[in-house]
Amino acid sequence: MLSKITFCDDDRDNIYLFKEAVSEIDIPATITVARNGNMLMHQLINSDEDDLPEIVFIDLHLHGKRGDECMFDIHNINALKDLSVVILSTSYNQKVVDNLYEKGACYFIQKPNDFNIFKKRIKKAINLITENPSQPAKEDFYLT
Repeated sequence: MLSKITFCDDDRDNIYLFKEAVSEIDIPATITVARNGNMLMHQLINSDEDDLPEIVFIDLHLHGKRGDECMFDIHNINALKDLSVVILSTSYNQKVVDNLYEKGACYFIQKPNDFNIFKKRIKKAINLITENPSQPAKEDFYLT
């Protein structure tokens, strides 16, 4: 059963919305927040194996160390390489999304303006990863 989620975003409103979404979809998980990519990597690298999250949600456009850079680092560190990573962004660029898929992200979510749609996409990602933490087929990578 899912018990730990890490969310990395440098925007306070996005952090609040993510926590609210997880709360409203009634996922009994502890959410750890990192406010930038360096903080995220520090938290993950310094976690005991039992304290690692089952899913890491990372905003693509972080100040400093970007979300895609964090994901690449996660997949290049033996102790972290099996973490399920979901990348979120307000923007959509097919080349970027293709690169994220090729580099091992589990899913990509474009952040909508509608909270209920956002909540459904988060729930979908959590449910899919809980059922099967492996990367899906490319046509199922972009969650709508």
